[in-house]
Amino acid sequence: MQKFIAGVLLSALANPALALTIPELVTHIVATHPSYLAATERTLAVKSEVVEAEAQFDPRVEQQSLARTSGYYDGRYAEQQIISPIRPMNGEVSLGYRISDGRFPIYEDRFNTLNDGEISFGLKLALLKDRDIDSRRAKLETASLRYSEVSSEQDVTLNALIYQGITSYLDWLKADQKRTVIEDLLLLTEDRLAGVTSRVQSGDLAAVALSELETTLLQRQLLLIDADRELAVKAENLRFFWPQTPSLRPSENATLRTLLGWPYRMTSQRAATVLDELESHPELRKITAKIDQTATNEELAKNQVLPELDLEFKVSKDIGGKVNPLSEGDAVVGLNFSMPIGQRAARARQQTISANLRSLELEKSAIELALKRDIQAGIESIALANNAFTTSQRMEQVARELLRQETKRFEEGISDQFLLINRESAALEARLSAIEAEFAVLHQELFLAGTLARLSAL
Repeated sequence: MQKFIAGVLLSALANPALALTIPELVTHIVATHPSYLAATERTLAVKSEVVEAEAQFDPRVEQQSLARTSGYYDGRYAEQQIISPIRPMNGEVSLGYRISDGRFPIYEDRFNTLNDGEISFGLKLALLKDRDIDSRRAKLETASLRYSEVSSEQDVTLNALIYQGITSYLDWLKADQKRTVIEDLLLLTEDRLAGVTSRVQSGDLAAVALSELETTLLQRQLLLIDADRELAVKAENLRFFWPQTPSLRPSENATLRTLLGWPYRMTSQRAATVLDELESHPELRKITAKIDQTATNEELAKNQVLPELDLEFKVSKDIGGKVNPLSEGDAVVGLNFSMPIGQRAARARQQTISANLRSLELEKSAIELALKRDIQAGIESIALANNAFTTSQRMEQVARELLRQETKRFEEGISDQFLLINRESAALEARLSAIEAEFAVLHQELFLAGTLARLSAL
């Protein structure tokens, strides 16, 4: 029996073969978690805004018509135009056809055409205000940047969810391993209690030995109750990301990393390059998109205080009919100028936007500094956690050896139960510390991968 007692603690809970790996958990979160699916729907909604903004540059057809139903004049007139906006210089290109019939008063004589009508081509350009940017181009650019911002926000949401999900899984695994160690030790204590009871009844041991072991049994029962409570809480947290409690199967040789399919191991080579990955970080992409949106609005605000100077050019040709058409086409060049007065409100808006832009740029610098700080701290923490894990493994080995020797002494009758119980407790504490240290390494590597927003890049 004593060999069995020592054997359970000396085996120190061989790592289980897990029915759920980290890549499987990540895939499940991406495919089914409602928080991430809601983020993807928000991204799709913003993508529709981009399409709507692009539609402002779609060609359009305009129709104008006039018919006099009574009176001295009986003129009729119809004009159709295809107008296509162009983005440079806020321009518009138009192609039209106009035809009229009847008699028009002199103030409407511009409607007159020959029998087969008139074709025309027009071009309109902005030379000052709206030349480089206008409300339509600003809306399109802002919508595209907004899509980039929301896409980055979607990546941030996914990264946070995966971090929370994996953390919940690791916490559940750690709680389950601790509970198994405590449960096995409790079973050994109950087994020993039966033997000690027989020996006390036969007079081989004093009654105090039984009382001592019963006290130890109660203490370990309380430990198991606490372990059951913690495991139940961790299981509920995990169900938020994985609906069923994962099953476990015994495994003697595989390491916990192998069983988890752990994709976030930090090597020295990887640690040397992590700072180079900051540029693509979704938090930085998100705030960069905000900065670009604000810069676009600033350019639009500057545009609003400029005077209008629009150039319009139109050529038309009467294509005739029963009478000879005009031999030359008609060409018109127009230049429209407008100087706004009282631009205090527009300039105030410009100053407000400029201040917001400076604020966002400073915020971006703060995010970069915070990320660099967290990355450096993460790298150092991983190294320290690995050292602590190595030390805890050595301490566990020493505790195992002491327990083995004390068990042998107890079997030979040269040690007492009190010392054996102390050695068992020390071995238990050493095993629990080793479990904590092993999971601390995984948590630190997970933290660094989460800081780099690389949790979904499996």
